[in-house]
Amino acid sequence: MTIGIPIHSISGVHKDNIQNWKQNEMTINNGQVTLVYTRLLDTGDSQDRVFTGNSKTLSVMYAISGQNTRITGQHSIYSSKYYTLDFVSGSTSSHTSVVEIIKRWHGGIMWFAWNLFAYTGLICARYKEILFTKQTPPKIDTWFIFHSWCMRTAALLTLIGFILGVIAVNKSGIQHFSKAHFIVGLIIFIFAMLQPLNAVIRPHKEPRTRRRRIWEFIHKNSGRSALGLSVFNVFSGLILLGVSNAVMILQIIFIVIVGVTVIFLEIRWFLQTRTPGKVVN
Repeated sequence: MTIGIPIHSISGVHKDNIQNWKQNEMTINNGQVTLVYTRLLDTGDSQDRVFTGNSKTLSVMYAISGQNTRITGQHSIYSSKYYTLDFVSGSTSSHTSVVEIIKRWHGGIMWFAWNLFAYTGLICARYKEILFTKQTPPKIDTWFIFHSWCMRTAALLTLIGFILGVIAVNKSGIQHFSKAHFIVGLIIFIFAMLQPLNAVIRPHKEPRTRRRRIWEFIHKNSGRSALGLSVFNVFSGLILLGVSNAVMILQIIFIVIVGVTVIFLEIRWFLQTRTPGKVVN
């Protein structure tokens, strides 16, 4: 059975009415399976390429799981890998397209933005009483310096990663916001870009006015919301990239470690800030 995929969408997958490819041979040698197929130069199908005497090469896209040769796994949803067949020499060569490279850079940058800098920035602010020594004015508290630079770095990396993501989607021919990963990514991007603006319009801490309380509520909860959404988006992004099970397990372990650390710090913070006269070393 021949399957046609004329567009980058599940809705575009269809069974060809004309079965254009014919399997001529299948051999297994030293664990390697070789399949030989033939196809007419002109199949009569308007969606198929017509080969002529001027045709020199053919690029064939492919998608494989390839993470464990003993287990059949799902390949990545969007594959940008392809072979080029040279009709003159009969040779083939494997390529990774620019889109695939951009997607990997997008994923790596976003991982550092939200799994490293954003977590660190939030922890510095939330648990400043137990992690840092309070400075005497006019010195700036150390926690604020760490928090500020971590969140600025996260925002900058998010901007770069977002741009790369948009470029990858455009070059792939995928419809924007066709996946939950794309929609959630836009929400995270908006929250991230609002944080530097929040810092600019931040009211003075003292006196604690109504405007200050409103600002704190928006600033804290928008940041926490973005961080929470990033957990989903990191996992959904790894799935779209088609990473190995080992990478997924490492990401789960990382999230568990962060979660346990936050619970530990939350308990210490509660004991130190809510118990009169109690000091936690």
